[in-house]
Amino acid sequence: MSGELLYGLNQWFVFLVTVGLLYLSAEVGFRYGRRFSALVDSESHGHVATIESALLGLLALLLGFAFAMAMTRFDARKQVVLEETDDIETTFLRAQLLPEKHRDECSRLLRQYVDSRLAHYKAGADREKTNAALNWTKELQFRLWAEAVAAAQEDSDEVKTGYFIESLNGLIDDHTKRITAMENHVPEFILVLLFVVATMTIAVTGYSSGLRHARLRTLRFILVFLVAATLLVIVDLDRPRRGLIQVSESGMQQLREELDQFAAALGRKPDVP
Repeated sequence: MSGELLYGLNQWFVFLVTVGLLYLSAEVGFRYGRRFSALVDSESHGHVATIESALLGLLALLLGFAFAMAMTRFDARKQVVLEETDDIETTFLRAQLLPEKHRDECSRLLRQYVDSRLAHYKAGADREKTNAALNWTKELQFRLWAEAVAAAQEDSDEVKTGYFIESLNGLIDDHTKRITAMENHVPEFILVLLFVVATMTIAVTGYSSGLRHARLRTLRFILVFLVAATLLVIVDLDRPRRGLIQVSESGMQQLREELDQFAAALGRKPDVP
């Protein structure tokens, strides 16, 4: 998991701090603008308005850019989960072509493999549980590969063992892809830049209001709230192990039930997670 600061903080703490910081910057800008309004002529007011518009445009551009980056990574995580679920099911079905003793053992191990992936998901931000689930997954991969090697030595038929080995290799690759996708965050430097630009932009809007002696509390709060909420969504989308927006594991949970049903239909005792 990421050790970066923003990804380790509670999302509501980030939101409240952002709202407070932005509102404070607007208030400081307003008081500063009101204090020096008598020294600024009408032409300078126009320049301030131009700068204010440019900063708001820059902030909107950066927010859109960061949101697109976070959404792309979120979609990639969903796609990896879907691919892994499909590959586990394919590997399980192809395992039924193996010699009987290897077929039964691989089927059992694959049901446990689904359990290990669900345990990895349920671990959340708990590093100890996450590492335990990952170690369990790696152990099952080694055991499945050993079964595949033994089955290939007994029967080198491409249909019976070759397809299973191919699927198993893809399954192992999926695990690596998923770990990589979960560690692939929007660079924290971009998020910090967003917070800085947002703070300075809101301060300039406050300064512009101060020059006109128009506090506009309601409009200011709406602007601050929306900017902070957008920043919250960007950060939340990019944190796969905590927050409000999570990649669903319903497909993996459904697969576990289907594998138990398949095992029961073949007269095998389902594993207890």
